[in-house]
Amino acid sequence: MKAIKLIALAFLTVLAVGTIMVITSCDKQDTEIEEPYYDWEQARKEGKALLRSSYEQPGKGLPTGIMGKANIMAKAIGISNGRKWAIVEVKANISPSTFPISSISMIIDYDETKMYAQPFDYSSLHPQLTASLASGQGGVFGSRVGGRFYLCYFSITPMMFTPSAGSYIIFKMVFEDIQSPAFVNFDLTSPWNCEFSPDGWNAIPFIWTGTTL
Repeated sequence: MKAIKLIALAFLTVLAVGTIMVITSCDKQDTEIEEPYYDWEQARKEGKALLRSSYEQPGKGLPTGIMGKANIMAKAIGISNGRKWAIVEVKANISPSTFPISSISMIIDYDETKMYAQPFDYSSLHPQLTASLASGQGGVFGSRVGGRFYLCYFSITPMMFTPSAGSYIIFKMVFEDIQSPAFVNFDLTSPWNCEFSPDGWNAIPFIWTGTTL
């Protein structure tokens, strides 16, 4: 009986050691195949710098003569109960021919120390921008954060800019309690802050003009 117990004990010992070795082996294997730490934020920045290198030469890869203009213009200015307000439009156009646009990015700065801006109004977006969102073939995102308006648009089916249609109203902003003069400008500190692209890669040369209320 004692011999049987010793054999059983030996068997359990071997089983336990084997299990530990298997677990250790699995842990080692997991360690070996585990992805090394990678600074994705830095990679994103480096990738952006690489991918956006073509923007250092706006118009690269595009038909000769394509040029765009974007303007921030006050559509209406008034005073109500002694408080100045304004409806401001962001307009854009491309010439000399009809041209497809598959992506748009904009950052617009305003002087929040001299006026209050209402939240981003999706209902003021150009119909073709909202149509891409409704069709599920693209997306559009807008926001107002800390003295800035942001707009990002992309679509598998590009919207067509037609010169004969005049300037397209991309979206509108509403400001209140304005203490003039107060600026509203495109943020051009980085090349990719404000751009129109037919393919998400090449940027169309643009003239960006802000305003003062």
